[in-house]
Amino acid sequence: MPPEYQIDASFSPGKVLSDDGEAALRFAASCYRAERAALRLVARAEQCEFGLSRKLGTRGHEESCVRAALAHLSAQEVVSDDRFAIRWLQSRLNAAGQTPQTLLLGLRRRGIRLETARQALAVVLDLETELVLLRRFLEKQRFGPEPCIRLALKRERFSQAAIAAFFEAEG
Repeated sequence: MPPEYQIDASFSPGKVLSDDGEAALRFAASCYRAERAALRLVARAEQCEFGLSRKLGTRGHEESCVRAALAHLSAQEVVSDDRFAIRWLQSRLNAAGQTPQTLLLGLRRRGIRLETARQALAVVLDLETELVLLRRFLEKQRFGPEPCIRLALKRERFSQAAIAAFFEAEG
């Protein structure tokens, strides 16, 4: 538990808690239950804060306890949006129809901040991987002349380097 949620009381037989002490103890117990539920979910698969928050909320955990538990788990690096974004992207690279734009939007739908999503894309998409995605994208699409193709590739957020490398290879 983060220090601000810890209660300063020693428990001993016969000691009576004040109303505030009892409320703090109940809150700490609720936070503990939310944290345990979060850990069970994290043990199954990498989670992002937004998704984990939503899942815990649907399981009936109080929002304040969910926030406290996620703050603690994030501080301990048990939950990391950066790590989630990279792993999610890696899992999606072989799926058909993926472009940098669709990958970015997929992360945003999962509650990942735009800057975090862009950084994860930069980590995962080296030139070779991006060229594979670019070629797959073009195989599924019908475009006109080269300027139209370039415009479509820019709209899908392919890098200038990947676009140039593709047209250089195509001659």
